[in-house]
Amino acid sequence: MNLRNGGSDAFIEDSWQVTPTTSLNLGVRYEYSNPLYDKDDTNTNLVFQNGVPSVFVGGRQGYPRGLMYANRHNFAPRIGIAKSLPGHGLVLHASYGIFFTPVDQNTWWQPAP
Repeated sequence: MNLRNGGSDAFIEDSWQVTPTTSLNLGVRYEYSNPLYDKDDTNTNLVFQNGVPSVFVGGRQGYPRGLMYANRHNFAPRIGIAKSLPGHGLVLHASYGIFFTPVDQNTWWQPAP
């Protein structure tokens, strides 16, 4: 197998001091990763048309090279808040985010014997 893939990411964020003891952080991340494909276009899969299976080769006859189309909608919001507790020496933090896990190529490159 001569598997390849690529991707890119971008992130923007900003912070606001809501009160003297509270900060709010908002951001969004975009992640793009194309599906793994074989450099020599040797990957195959099945497609069903009217219940009849037929074999297709990735990258040929209009089929995607990586056997599937890339997801171009991976927008991942981020939100965080920090609250200082004066006199206690504590700061409480909370956050939320959506994350996309990229393909673990070790699954493909280092199969267990």
